[in-house]
Amino acid sequence: MNLIRIESSFKDPLAQVFMEEQTGEYYRVFKGEAAGDFLLFLHSDLYNEVKGFFPEFEIVRTTGESILIKVQKIEFFSYYFEWSFEMVKDSALFYLKIQTALIKKGFILVDATPLNITFLNSGKMIYFDLGSIRKYNPKTGWSGFKQFIESFLYPLYILSNPKISAGLVQNFINRDIPGELFNLIPLRLWFRPSFWFIVKLHRKIHSNKKINESHLDISAKKTSMTFMFFESLVSGIRKSINNSRWSEYNSNHILTKEYAGKKIEIISSFLSKCDKTGSLIIDWGANQGIYSELASCCFPQCTVLSIDSDNDTVNALYKRLKKTKNNIITLFLNITNLTPSMGWMNKEYKGFKDRYGCSAFLQMGLALVHHLQHRLNLSYAEIASFFDYYSKEKGFLIIEFISEDDPKHQLIRNPNYPYEISESVFVESFEKHFQIILEEKPCPTRTIYLMRKF
Repeated sequence: MNLIRIESSFKDPLAQVFMEEQTGEYYRVFKGEAAGDFLLFLHSDLYNEVKGFFPEFEIVRTTGESILIKVQKIEFFSYYFEWSFEMVKDSALFYLKIQTALIKKGFILVDATPLNITFLNSGKMIYFDLGSIRKYNPKTGWSGFKQFIESFLYPLYILSNPKISAGLVQNFINRDIPGELFNLIPLRLWFRPSFWFIVKLHRKIHSNKKINESHLDISAKKTSMTFMFFESLVSGIRKSINNSRWSEYNSNHILTKEYAGKKIEIISSFLSKCDKTGSLIIDWGANQGIYSELASCCFPQCTVLSIDSDNDTVNALYKRLKKTKNNIITLFLNITNLTPSMGWMNKEYKGFKDRYGCSAFLQMGLALVHHLQHRLNLSYAEIASFFDYYSKEKGFLIIEFISEDDPKHQLIRNPNYPYEISESVFVESFEKHFQIILEEKPCPTRTIYLMRKF
């Protein structure tokens, strides 16, 4: 077995993650204190109660000083700055739920960052940093207290501003929020005593750079009460609804009800003709998620990434979908500016392209292409290459062409757009990468194509 350390796993030498070179399987190695605490956790009554919060794993080898475990691979991974407000809020409550369960049995998570959490299907979350589980020590208390304020609480306060999205605060996680960003916190929060209590508490902790542990004696009960206090605080944070023009798109911007019904009929038919050759579906520009849900029903064993650049729309879709069992993960992303690789040496957090390139067996781009043309001056050739990049070999593509005579096309048309916009050029550009299988018109000015990559 040839284990290669994951490049992002350098911050905690006592619980690093590795990948097996030949199989691509993931392993974690616990050493020293982390190994001892993890064994105690495994042998406690607590383990069976909370194992659903963490990735599945199996013990491969134990020695006197280390433990090697094989860890469940998380296929589809997202970061908190790709989430809507409600997703970030739910991740904070999920973290506190784990802490509340652990502290009752004398354990704790020493880290407090949303970067250790990711979403699975149906709004389910998973906390994947098993190395963060430690035996509770009253002399150190909750070491992640300050980090929780900086990583969860302050970002949530800022994100409750209806004009702010998670991407804005990504560069300030785990550090002091600069004054100009702090001023984006909605004015209504400035009148809450609990808000100023947190601000003053954080500043006090921040100023005490060195703590004499011998003077500390923080009982597990006191720490449990702290978690309850934060849970109440987070639960009370609300985001005002901005009512963007996209959040009511299907109600206010569709051509006709007949068009909407015919479009659903066509896409349902096209989906039934797609072979399941993978496990990932991407719906680009998903809006209210109608077609994501169609794909979800057609392929219940797959994961559907429902992507849109409007925060309110993604927020509303997430809140609606988490009430039902489904295989959809909602993501707040702009297709023209997808998440780049970030962190130390740009290798700590993989960009969207590195995570999902060449991996979708089905993509959908409905009422999307004309926006890419006129807002970013992209040619059909560039757009076709984009879909080709994210497609698996023999992957399917359901895409909508909207002619320049269409009233919605006219609304956003850029008079200085430099490329040909005829349907013949559209077809010619996509046929360099895909074979056209079917085409149908939901209305005279629009054509929906089912294509397959060569």
